[in-house]
Amino acid sequence: MGVGLNRMCSSSADCDPQQYCNLGRCVPVKILGSVCYHRNECGREATCFFTDPNSIAGSCQEYFKIDNGSPLNVSMKIDSYSVINEDSHLMCRSQYANSSGICSAGIRSLNKGKVCKNNTMCPSVEDPNIFAKCTCGWNANKTRYCDLMPGDDEWVQVRAKFKAYHEATKVNCNTEARWERCSETKLFNDWMCAKLKAENYAYMIDDGVLPCMDNLYAYIPVFSDIALYCNSWSRLSILSSVSVMISMFLILMY
Repeated sequence: MGVGLNRMCSSSADCDPQQYCNLGRCVPVKILGSVCYHRNECGREATCFFTDPNSIAGSCQEYFKIDNGSPLNVSMKIDSYSVINEDSHLMCRSQYANSSGICSAGIRSLNKGKVCKNNTMCPSVEDPNIFAKCTCGWNANKTRYCDLMPGDDEWVQVRAKFKAYHEATKVNCNTEARWERCSETKLFNDWMCAKLKAENYAYMIDDGVLPCMDNLYAYIPVFSDIALYCNSWSRLSILSSVSVMISMFLILMY
């Protein structure tokens, strides 16, 4: 819990859920549609959406409300006044907007997981002229695989798990924390596990094939993070236990 309503604060992290720090005091978050300058002002249920890329003022807009096929109605420009809506896609029910700013379910990779030599071997299901990346796997043969696209089941699952975590924490977690873990650890870990596995899809194809994967899970950051959040690999816990036992042995030796 934070310092309390109307108490002094240095950032929104100091305040209770449903509050933000304004001019050094914790105040209630703004209602939907209110003028805002930062998403923290809108609480965890909404973002500060900037419809005019030349204005520093936006409005509090709720997440998960725009249907597929509808535009977000914003044109991004890079200038001294532009503000990037880094979470504007969450206003879509699907949590995804294409490069034109249209809410969409996302296109799918026709050959996901299949061996490829270049991107042209990885067309999308919906448009043969749009391609997934041909991504290197984690193997000694330099084998590449067709990667995922935003509409593939793996990414759909990521978004479903994120929404489950968001719904469970939107009221009882601090607006500054945003998507950090603040409660509901299992839901957070489920989301992060799915997200990391989707982001590293091509790497994970070789899981269980290479004899050195145990070392990767222990020492390479992305793999150790996957082991940490997914909790389905026993390798890291075993290696950690061995490490603790060695440390205790060394302490006893001295």
